[in-house]
Amino acid sequence: MPLTKDKKKLPLIQIFTEGIHQLYWIEKHTADIMPDMIEGVTSKELRNALSDYLDLTRIHVSRLNEIFGLIREKSRDMKCRSITSMLKEAESIVGQTEDGSSIRDVALIMINRKMIHYQISYYGNMLLFARPLSLWEVYGLLNITLNEEREAKDRLSDILSHLNYEIYV
Repeated sequence: MPLTKDKKKLPLIQIFTEGIHQLYWIEKHTADIMPDMIEGVTSKELRNALSDYLDLTRIHVSRLNEIFGLIREKSRDMKCRSITSMLKEAESIVGQTEDGSSIRDVALIMINRKMIHYQISYYGNMLLFARPLSLWEVYGLLNITLNEEREAKDRLSDILSHLNYEIYV
């Protein structure tokens, strides 16, 4: 289902397609850096959660490729400055914390939650654009991803509450 060529909707189409391209870059880049984050984690529970999130991120990349096919748009990376900044922050945090410490685990959870919050917001915004463009199948795929991101955030929040307790005990 190609995007409409209705001139009134062209700005909406442009914002939507750029957003999907940015999400594609975000998910691909997250999949690239996640193994390094997993390697720096000490908590088995957190390692499992981040490993699961890596698998989920790869599914999101595939799902975005499916969306590109549905809207007859070629996938391309469109760098997202906000996520780039968060990734630099993550590198800095890892450099500032002791290897194998719970503090590093907490810091990595915090940066991952920040990135996931951003993705939740972005997927939610893309849902708002898909509706007036009558991209119902795309809407469904974006909604599935949005819900998976929310579940990942909740899982990390639960782990964070346990690790915070360990730090103070």
